[in-house]
Amino acid sequence: MVKSNFSHIHGIPGWGSGLVVTVDLLEDKLTFRKTAVKDSPVVSLSYDQITETGCYTEKEIIEKSKSVVGRAVVGSLFGPLGAIIGGLSGTGTNKRVKTDLFYTISYVSSSGEPAMITLRCGVFGCHMSYFNSELKKKLPEKQDVKNFSL
Repeated sequence: MVKSNFSHIHGIPGWGSGLVVTVDLLEDKLTFRKTAVKDSPVVSLSYDQITETGCYTEKEIIEKSKSVVGRAVVGSLFGPLGAIIGGLSGTGTNKRVKTDLFYTISYVSSSGEPAMITLRCGVFGCHMSYFNSELKKKLPEKQDVKNFSL
């Protein structure tokens, strides 16, 4: 079984931002559980619900959000993550260099609505590139898993 640890940013109802979660790739679904909580409830996401995955650095998100229009676009693309980072970036040149990596999983919810889970890599046991390549093997052909290298 492939597993990776991430910091939850947004997308799992009732789970706060910054919570360390373990994501397991099972035969037919992803499962999410709170790493530091014994007997944590498990949240499942079927592979056939997933529509796209992506990996972005905070720097890439900031670069895309240097203007007022850019911040609005980033906010709509990345949800709360983009809105938070976009709002903080301001206008003009941004001198900060960030290496935080964010992993997004877009999916169709059980109610039929588009949704996204945003995770941050950077916690112990995060192997994003390997995790993404193994996830890609499990998804039906229609899903758009973007390849990336670190």
